[in-house]
This record gives sequence, C-alpha cells and structure tokens, in this order.
Amino acid sequence: MSFTAIDLFSGAGGLSKGFEQAGFVIKAAFEKNANARKTYSHNFPYVAMYEDVIGADYKALKERHGSIDVVIGGPPCQGFSNANRQHNQAISLNNKLVKEYIRAILDLQPKAFVMENVGALKSDVHRFYYEEADKEMREKYSIPFRKDQIHLFPGRIMCEGIREIAESTDRQDQLRWTDSEFMCIRILNRQLKNRKKLLKALQKYKKQLHSWQQELLDIAEVPTAVQFEYNNLVQGIETYFAVDAISEEFLSAISFINHFQQMLQWLKEIRDNKISVSELIVNSDQGLAAKVESCAVSDYLSVVLDGDKDGYYLAKDILRAAEFGVPQKRERFILIGIRKDLCREKDVCLPARLITNESEYQTVFDAIADLENVPVSYEKDAAPVSLAPYPFEFDSERKPVGQKLRDSEWLPNHISTETRDVAMERFKALQQGQNFHALDESLKSTYTNAARTQNTIYLRLKYNEPSGTVVNVRKSMWIHPVLNRALSVREAARLQSFPDSFEFIGTKDAQYQQVGNAVPPMLAKAIADHIIKLLTTSKPPEKMESTDNHTPEQRSYNMSQIHSEDTQLEIMVGHYLHGRNLRYRKHVKRLPGKPDLVFEKYKAAVFINGCFWHMHEGCKYARIPSSNTSYWRPKLLRNVKRDKVNQQKLQDMGYRVFVVWECELKNDKDVRLEDLYKRITCLVPDVSR
Repeated sequence: MSFTAIDLFSGAGGLSKGFEQAGFVIKAAFEKNANARKTYSHNFPYVAMYEDVIGADYKALKERHGSIDVVIGGPPCQGFSNANRQHNQAISLNNKLVKEYIRAILDLQPKAFVMENVGALKSDVHRFYYEEADKEMREKYSIPFRKDQIHLFPGRIMCEGIREIAESTDRQDQLRWTDSEFMCIRILNRQLKNRKKLLKALQKYKKQLHSWQQELLDIAEVPTAVQFEYNNLVQGIETYFAVDAISEEFLSAISFINHFQQMLQWLKEIRDNKISVSELIVNSDQGLAAKVESCAVSDYLSVVLDGDKDGYYLAKDILRAAEFGVPQKRERFILIGIRKDLCREKDVCLPARLITNESEYQTVFDAIADLENVPVSYEKDAAPVSLAPYPFEFDSERKPVGQKLRDSEWLPNHISTETRDVAMERFKALQQGQNFHALDESLKSTYTNAARTQNTIYLRLKYNEPSGTVVNVRKSMWIHPVLNRALSVREAARLQSFPDSFEFIGTKDAQYQQVGNAVPPMLAKAIADHIIKLLTTSKPPEKMESTDNHTPEQRSYNMSQIHSEDTQLEIMVGHYLHGRNLRYRKHVKRLPGKPDLVFEKYKAAVFINGCFWHMHEGCKYARIPSSNTSYWRPKLLRNVKRDKVNQQKLQDMGYRVFVVWECELKNDKDVRLEDLYKRITCLVPDVSR
C-alpha cells in the first residue's frame, strides 16, 4: 500500500527524498527560495511545485491532487527573546510560518504529519506574539498565552519625547525613514567598532549622507533630544568630508539615530502584523517597551494539534541523525502526529534509533574518503565527474555510507571555492579537529574580534568520527580532513546522506546553502518507514459503549487515553508562573507522587488535579458515576488516599504542598493563579488547598 504526501517548506528536497525512498508518492511541494525550487523540480520533475504556503488554497489542492495522507515539512522557526534586541525585526515572520503549517494540517486533515525543526524549538525562545487573528483559536483551544514585552528603545539613551512619538501613528509615519535610508544607518552603526570598515561605508554612502545634510535640518516638531542628535549627525558628515575627521559626537549620533529609526520600524511591524499591545511602558533600566502576550511555539503546536477527539496523538523529541546512519552529529526536533481515529495513543511514538553504539556511527571517512583522489572543480557549472570503482574493501558486514550513496556512475556538484593566500596559510596550519582558535595570532588579523569567532569557522574535519552539524560549509570554511582545500558541495551532500544522483542547482553559495538547510534523507527515510508502520499496524480505538460495562482490557485502554503529564491545565499554570519569573521542574520522579511543578528555591510542590479523578470534595465535577459503581468508587477513593499519603510524605521532607483544582481554573483562573504565586513566593507555611 502506498501513501501520498505533500512537502511544505521543502527546500532542496531532503525530506521528500527520504519519503520517496520509503515508497511515498509526493504529490506537491511548496518552497519560496527560487534556487531550492529549481533543485527540487530537477530531482522531482513529477511533483507539482508551488511557491508559497502563505494563503495556499488547500481545498483546491485536494481537488487537483486528491486526498493527502501525510503532510511533511520543516517550517523555518527563528527564536526571539523578549526584547528581540538581537534582531532587526520585532516580529519573526519565520515563527508565523509555523502557523501556516498548522493551517495546512487543519485544512487537509491528513492521516499523519511530520514536522522537522531546530532542537531549540522545545524551548521558550521560540514564541508567537498574540495578534487579533488569534482570538478565535485562543478561545477554541485555550491556548496558554502569557504576559510579555517587546523592547523598543534602550533605557541608557531614553529621552523626553520618545514615548509620545511611539503613541502617535502619524508622527511615526512622518519621522520613519525609507528602507534604503534605514539600511544605510544600520550599516554605519554595525561598523562603529571597526574604523577601516566605517571609513569604507562612509565613502560608499557619500551621496546619501550629503542628502541628510539638507533633510535633517528641515524637520519640524522633532523632540529636542532627537534634533540634537540629528544636528550632530549633520555636523559630523560635514566635518568628515571637509577635513577627514570623525568626532565622538558623530559616532554617538549614528548609534542614537539607528536605535530611533529601529524603534519606528518595529512599531510599524507591530501595527502591520496586528499584534495586540495593551500599553506602552517606560522603565529607567529597560527603556520603552510594548506590553503584549506571547505563547511558546511548542505549546501552541501541542494544544492545537492534540485538540479534541478529532485531533492527533503526538510524539515529539530530539532525533540524532548519527543514530540513523547519517555521518553527522546533527540533532533535530521531530514532531509526528497520527489522527486519533486511526490509532491508539500508546502506539504513537518516534522511530527507534538504528545505531545504539557510538563506535558504530558512520564517519567522515566512511562518507567521503572515496572522493579524495577525484579532482574538484571551481566552476559552478562544471560537468559531473566520472567515478572509478569504489576503492576500499571492508572485511566486516558494515557498509560505508559513501558506498551506499554511490547510485550513479557520475558525480555532480563536486565543486569547491578557490582558496586565497591567507586562507591557504590557515588551512596548512590546522590539524584534524582544530579550528580558527588554534591558529597563531598572526593568522587572525583579518577578524575584528577573533575571540568571538565560532568554533565551526575554519574547522578541519576529523576522518574518524561523524561531522558536526552541516551548515553552509562555504561560509564556515570547513576544511577537508587531509587535503588543503574547502569541502566540496558533493562532500557536504554526502555528509547529509544525499545520494550521488541528487543534483543541486544554482550558484555555488546557493548549492552550499541548500545542502546545509536540508533534512538528511536517511533520517527522513527512517521517519517515513516508521509512519508507514504506524498507519498500517496500529489498531484504531474501539468504539466506546454508552454504559460502563467494559472488560478489564477495555477499561485499561480507556485509562491509557487520559493524559497524565503536560495537560492543558499544567501548561496554563506553568506558563503563568514562568511569566512571573518563577523557575520550576516538572514531574520530579524522586519525589512522592511526582508533583506536576516543583519550585526548589521555595521548597514548594504543586499538584494540578482534575476534579473527577482526584475527587475534589464538594465539587460538582467530582461525582462517582451511577453505573458500575463497584468499579468506580474504590478506584477513585484509592486516588484520594494515595494523594493524601504523597502530600504527607512531601511535607515530612520539608516541602510546602499546593493543590490547584480544575474547577478553580475554570471559574476564577486569574485570581487563583495570582493567589498561588503569592503563596509560593511569600513562604506561607503548611498551605494546602
């Protein structure tokens, strides 16, 4: 039996290749990058190619291609901290693309889906800001948004008049520069610590700078502090081009105006994206900030896709590519979902690793050693190279991955970048496993801040172990283990487990980037094989009877359907307290009863209990069923007894125990959570509710 699939955010086609190898029929793919689209269409000419998922009509797609069994894809996801101060954008478009992936699943209702992403997606760093369009979804799924801030202007340079501008859309539009003007001030600001690069940028933007001399002096109704910096900028431009001198006032003006224009750009983004802002606040330390609400992407995914009875059973975790035969230590977050009407929750899991012993990992040698004597080209359009027979023989049954990937007599994309003299000196100085930091100081002089250089820069690979995570190895300047040259596109593709017949299209940099962005096909195939197994062997849930006349086996299954960990209530409580800067551990196994939340700093343990299952005294939701009472009464009373025993044990260990009931979160959520926060932090002894 063959299954159909569509690939969202397909890139060059790593996921599609693995699923195709497993027997899937790929019906359609979506990819915005032009070079990646060309590569995909070249290798999958029979797959319908679409440019952008935003606004995609999935109803029309089903009419055109038939029903879709599985949705696969890796939506880009860029993390941001509450200030988003490290980024040029206030709103991460990449994070919003995850919502497009969710929309595809909700519209298509496939039997299963697979989402691939960076490992950090599990963290709170990746978040959505609450926007007007989220209202319906928030109410339907009880999505746990928390209070957050978008920092707009630094406190160290905060001045009078900034807040007033931020509160006036008209003033923002009047004062906000064009994209080209903003880019100019951004570039100048980036070069402030590098005099040589700053001088070069000043000459490059000479025309723009002279135009500012006229424009900035004529602006009316600008706050005094802002006008002061505008005047410093104008005077600095005049002085530089007159006597070739750069004053500290000029440098300070560049920095201030960059922050000011950045704020105006961010405010426009917030407005354009309809982000709900409750108010603008000014803090002496943090400056100007917009009060908003946000939700962790991982929680959003879990709450919406798990949904109700029509949702999906989910399994998610980090998979290590090396454990599936890929010669690379790449770790990726994988989320799979199987529709609830097709399986049982206990059957849904991620694929088991194929290699359990690190000594059996495929290595860089296994992947590319056979290409050591194959001439590399430096032309992007170089013709494929003819391959000689595989040069190595192995006594063991373990087949090197490089031999497995030889599915063609011809080797495309065996191209590399030409090496300049300075880079070549660095290549010659580095041994296997060494990087930029191992170089003599005399070979680091071209870097502004050599100490901050990443460990992946100028890395010479080690033959005897898997590589690190493959990125754009051209930009990182990865070095061949034994040859003094950069790694070729094909060698990087081998490390990603692409077969030799898979050809990459585009500029040299585009080819390197496509390889670095891809999902390793061998990992993708392992996931695809697992999805097929789940869809063909998992038993659907049995139809529930209207009475309680169940067999022990049926009753056991019913109990397995109840979520014991990471329930929506737990997520709600956890996020509220996390938003109040309380840090906790979840489900601590060493403690009696495995409390849902443990606050070691305050020696506090919190249980978040369903009223029915834990028999909340006096609660309307805590009624023993009238049918099959002989089963339900002793079971529920055992739960109550066990709760009391565990709470007493915790108190004996010095913990203060708090119980939050389901009904409290339904009726007075905000009041109850605020009370819980105060009780945890004020160290009230021996409190239990």
